[in-house]
Amino acid sequence: MITCYTDGACEPYNPGGVATSAFIVTKNNKKIYSESLVVGQGKGMTSNVAEYTACLMLVQWLLKQNYHITKEEIKVLSDSQLVVNQLSGKWKVNAEIPKYFVRKIKPIIETLNISFTWIRRNQNYQADKLTKIAYENYCVKHNIPIRYNVYERQLKFVNQAKICPYSKKPCDCYFFKTSCPIINKH
Repeated sequence: MITCYTDGACEPYNPGGVATSAFIVTKNNKKIYSESLVVGQGKGMTSNVAEYTACLMLVQWLLKQNYHITKEEIKVLSDSQLVVNQLSGKWKVNAEIPKYFVRKIKPIIETLNISFTWIRRNQNYQADKLTKIAYENYCVKHNIPIRYNVYERQLKFVNQAKICPYSKKPCDCYFFKTSCPIINKH
């Protein structure tokens, strides 16, 4: 069985931030492929756009790998209830942006032996980490301070410092995604 994880984020503002998407493909609990990207920045960017983009990227990759021919069982795990329930047909798709993605994704998933399951955010940490790496790389490349939204600041997964990309020194503030006084000086 193939197990896939998808995630999307929009930082530091949702809507209007930097939208990033990622997916991971595993087979027998071993990672066989992963990908992440920046969808865009500013107007029109939301976490839902990022979540749907991750799913679209995944199903297109599965199609290119001929999983529509092999009919191998594929389980997609996502922390987006919206994406899981709309693609599973449990919820109606009313808004235009999800309709756009569903029109692109549905024809592909109809050729696959695929199911979608909602998981808690902490169970999706690997795909979440890829979205954060894509966001942080984008910020560094474009000389944008790395900031996370208020909800993200409340999450404290690890209690050790990370190297600040600006000062190149350990910085607890940066690691916990709060406003960093070192970053503010740059």
